[in-house]
Amino acid sequence: MLINCDYVDRSRKWPNISIKVLLAVLTIGVLLWLENQAAQHSATQGPAPSVLIVSLEFRHNTFSGNGIYAISQAEGLAAQGIHVLVVCARPVVEDIAEISPFIDVIKEGLSEIALPVPMSKWGSLGMESAWEDFADAMSSVNLPQFGFVPDAILGVDWHGVGASVALVNTHNEAALGGVPIIYMSYRVFSRSGGSSAAETDFYATMERRGAQRAALTVALSQSDAAAMQSLGAGVTSVLCVREHWASVLECLPPHSVQNL
Repeated sequence: MLINCDYVDRSRKWPNISIKVLLAVLTIGVLLWLENQAAQHSATQGPAPSVLIVSLEFRHNTFSGNGIYAISQAEGLAAQGIHVLVVCARPVVEDIAEISPFIDVIKEGLSEIALPVPMSKWGSLGMESAWEDFADAMSSVNLPQFGFVPDAILGVDWHGVGASVALVNTHNEAALGGVPIIYMSYRVFSRSGGSSAAETDFYATMERRGAQRAALTVALSQSDAAAMQSLGAGVTSVLCVREHWASVLECLPPHSVQNL
């Protein structure tokens, strides 16, 4: 399934839409989906949904829009009363093997586990980035030991989804095996291409695998949605949040609507 927020296309109806509004509406789409998931698991998970966000880039040495978007979305979800845990990367120069993961509480409802990756690979989100190190580091994260089992996992771009799968397949399979992974496509890498045909093919392969593994894919624009669909990722349905804008706002408390 793919949620297509095509109204964020700046060449169309709302040319002055801000990143804050874009992320707020993107968050609303996820909230609606999570509300349904939480209702189905209320007997075991409690009334308040919980979300795990897996993003290579977050608060530590943020260098691109991905980190800014991830921070905005995490804070937006937490502001709606959702318990958010972010697993992200943190560039270090010391011996990675000597660093154990721990939960850092950022604010009420929002915490993070920052996994060390080599500083030498930091500053890129491409195939030369620390995506493999990030995925490998998931073997050190045992979420049940931290007392956290989410209603959904949001993987940011292909490296976030890949790391999410690695997380589920390690210590957490029993607890997370049935938890849906949502592919948050902030950027379609195969669309923008790489420095070579091999690099472009690499991105297409990783994005296709991510979309095939995810229960839901979220794209930021109509053209991004079309690009993801062109990968043959098995996308079967599209929901345009713009078409449901009024009903979406009715689902939110008044203060949340004012904040948009």
